[in-house]
Amino acid sequence: MIAFAGGLPMKAGDALIGAIGTRGANADQAEPCAQAGIDAIADMLK
Repeated sequence: MIAFAGGLPMKAGDALIGAIGTRGANADQAEPCAQAGIDAIADMLK
């Protein structure tokens, strides 16, 4: 996995299962958007 602005890892428990990334905004805006995506599916990641 490669870290970049706007990208965050997705975990199910302690297991790394993927990542979510956003583009088109600056780094200060992209990471909160990626986190919102993870938050939206958090119940499915348990």
